[in-house]
Amino acid sequence: MESRAASPQAQGEDGAFMAYMISVKLRDQLPHQVYRRYKFFAKLHLQLQKLQAKQATTAAADGGEPPSPLPPLPGKKLFGSSSKAFVNKRRLALQFYLQELGRSMYASAPDYLSFLGVEVDMLSGGGGFDWTTRTGK
Repeated sequence: MESRAASPQAQGEDGAFMAYMISVKLRDQLPHQVYRRYKFFAKLHLQLQKLQAKQATTAAADGGEPPSPLPPLPGKKLFGSSSKAFVNKRRLALQFYLQELGRSMYASAPDYLSFLGVEVDMLSGGGGFDWTTRTGK
């Protein structure tokens, strides 16, 4: 699976927020795009942190290997977050974040897959965080 964050677009009333287009290509499916706001990346990160903590607890109890660390999520900036330089820097950081997740043990996590617009129900029989729509609005 390949994913790439690109083409940030101002959305909402008067361009109130930025949404990042994520191009997703799976081996056996047609490529598609989803739009995600930064807050959805933050929600994904939180869900994966919960998964990581659960796996760490299980590994400690079983004497197994601890889970891999999550890649860092780029920080939130309250002011000046719509400047072209900032938006491009964040886009690159989010792209790195997605690439690292895609190479990690978290690449098969239902929350990660549903974040990318992959039909989790078809892959694993359920679950996944509700990311509203494929456009991320």
